[in-house]
Amino acid sequence: MAVLKKNIREEGIIFIMSITVLIMMIMLHEAKGDEEHPQVPCFFIFGDSLVDNGNNNQLETIIKVNNKPYGIDFPGGIATGRFSNGRNVVDIIGEALGFKTFIPPFASVLNGNAALITRGVNYGSGGSGIRNDTGKIVGTLLNLEAQVNHHLMTVAKIKSMLGINEGEAHLNKCIYFVGMGGSDYLTNYFLPDVQSTSRDYAPQQYARVLIEEYKVQILRLYNNGARKFALNGIGALGCTPFAINSLAKKTGSRNGCTCAEKVNEAVQFFNHELILLVEHFNIHYPKAKFIYLNYFGIGSSDPVLKERKVINKSCCPLNGLGLCNTAASPCPDRKTYLFWDSFHLTEAAS
Repeated sequence: MAVLKKNIREEGIIFIMSITVLIMMIMLHEAKGDEEHPQVPCFFIFGDSLVDNGNNNQLETIIKVNNKPYGIDFPGGIATGRFSNGRNVVDIIGEALGFKTFIPPFASVLNGNAALITRGVNYGSGGSGIRNDTGKIVGTLLNLEAQVNHHLMTVAKIKSMLGINEGEAHLNKCIYFVGMGGSDYLTNYFLPDVQSTSRDYAPQQYARVLIEEYKVQILRLYNNGARKFALNGIGALGCTPFAINSLAKKTGSRNGCTCAEKVNEAVQFFNHELILLVEHFNIHYPKAKFIYLNYFGIGSSDPVLKERKVINKSCCPLNGLGLCNTAASPCPDRKTYLFWDSFHLTEAAS
């Protein structure tokens, strides 16, 4: 365990959204707020299982977690569809931004209270990716293109409610969080028995292909009023329990490191391309602000990582998908674990 801790920390694993980064995000967006109002009027969220808060519940997929032990530490002990024992990272960001209630999933507002959409919507879908073929093996998911399509429906409703000009001005003030790409590696590129992408592309090429598809969707958001973007890099996926147990031997680990190094190396190609894309956007779209959130490399000084005693195993017993076994009890002291299941963080580490 001591060796693993040392190796993971030296690699600079980050799955934690630090409060420093969050404060920087707020400052960069020149957000203003007080005790009664959030820092920004609205918060739109796009991504995979790291942000999904219930959209997969309504989909024909085996990747859904609307059952115990998920949600055991969520308010009311409810399994909402979040891939966590409690809140996920965007719940925590939303609270820090000053929102009094959680941003609702698109599935819950589609035919519900239209007024709710003016403060934001979560479009995230667990297991989804940038590529349309990511996750197809597990059923129907909402890839990035589909999530943006749903947002355009939201935009139309907001403009219908507020008027075109006021609606556009409202959308300009929102924060758009995009955290996507992890599934394009773990359940696409590194599943050669199911997908051909690792045979079709070298890691550098695959990263560029992903970024080109990603860029198209970000520009669709921009062309429909988005001006404040927080674009999330991918974490050290090679150090998840899933990768350690399933991919480390296949892809290689060196120098006594337990993590699947080739997975982490591939992810870093994506992160590098995303940084370049953010730089490109900030140069060519000066009316907008794009920031890159480093979800990989804070390193050994991060206090949240230091507080976790178990960083290579899941808190809950697993089923065949790497998710929590609904018939088994999770670990009692969840604050000491980095990972809740084989892929996702505990609330304490988010």
